[in-house]
Amino acid sequence: GTGSVLLDPFKTLVSVAFTSLLVYIGARILVTPASTFDADRVSSDTGPAKITYESALRIVCFGLTPALLAGIPLLGGPLSSFLTLIVTVIGAREAYRIGTVRAIGVALFPKLLFFGIISLGFMFLALSLLKLLTSLF
Repeated sequence: GTGSVLLDPFKTLVSVAFTSLLVYIGARILVTPASTFDADRVSSDTGPAKITYESALRIVCFGLTPALLAGIPLLGGPLSSFLTLIVTVIGAREAYRIGTVRAIGVALFPKLLFFGIISLGFMFLALSLLKLLTSLF
């Protein structure tokens, strides 16, 4: 009975830490190439900010604040998911001083990576079944 209540804060902490790691990796992939092409911009205040795990953690934590709206019946879940995405994109854009398109890529990187892994698993399963069926005939 009380096990899930006691473990929920730890599950949330691990989820935030893992998501922050994926946002950090996404930022290193999507933001760093822009800074390598324009070395003068990196040294000025208008260029991309330094990418650290701390900044990724800050972006994820600020981005999760609309999750409080999930307690609203019916509309709370979709509204909190949409606003979480919006706040995370704004956080990535402001923290890393990048454009909106790159910020969307950074914010969606964990979900796109998860979707890609699941898609590869289904393709592998489909190809295995296809190979099995063709070997029977």
